[in-house]
Amino acid sequence: MNGLVVCNTIFAHKDIHKYTWVSPDKRTKNQIDYIMINKRWRRSVIDARTYRGADINSDHILLRAKIQLKLKATRKVQGRRKFAVNKLKQLEVKEAFKLELRNRFSALETMNDENNIDGKWDNIKDCFTSAATDTLGYRKSVKEEWIPSDTWTLISERKKIRSKILDCKDNTEMESLSKSYRDKDREVKRSARRDKRKRIEDSACRAEEAARTGNIQELYKITKTMSGKFTNNSSVVKDHHGNILSKDTTS
Repeated sequence: MNGLVVCNTIFAHKDIHKYTWVSPDKRTKNQIDYIMINKRWRRSVIDARTYRGADINSDHILLRAKIQLKLKATRKVQGRRKFAVNKLKQLEVKEAFKLELRNRFSALETMNDENNIDGKWDNIKDCFTSAATDTLGYRKSVKEEWIPSDTWTLISERKKIRSKILDCKDNTEMESLSKSYRDKDREVKRSARRDKRKRIEDSACRAEEAARTGNIQELYKITKTMSGKFTNNSSVVKDHHGNILSKDTTS
């Protein structure tokens, strides 16, 4: 229909890997969620099935498809690496950088004087970059972990209850486990909300301290992290020929 193919009905799997919805009483199971793809890419889909082990508090089961595409290889462009200039706040590192830079400029003075201004600039730039590489090093991006170990422990406990539910055959025990899972899920969400509030409050305090001390770079970094990426979701209106309607054409 409309040139589309239902992916999760064309592969041979066990019934437990086919149904996508389970009723609250765990007795009724149906396949009501589907992944559809254009016929052109039908041979790119190599598998589609559900994964019951996904730890989500939902009556729907995670449905996933594996797609294999042959794309043209692109040349990876090396991004510009930044020096760890924050280390210059440490007196020992600052003095070591100044000494290294002074030695390199002294060695530069003994070299033949170049009349080419581009050559002089290259030598000066090499002095700074080599001194910074040896004493400062490059900045390492460290992902901030805002979920503490207590919350991860609750998540692990919830996952264990989920595994017991999948293996349970008794209806009475199933109801008890389902109640335990719901209670544990509420604990996880309360703990995660508490951790998120604490992270926001800590970031606000660090931003206030950076603004008070005039550390504009740190203030910008915190603001950018907290605000996230802005995406413009606006779209244009087109007619049935695909032309953009930019003015009133009714008059």
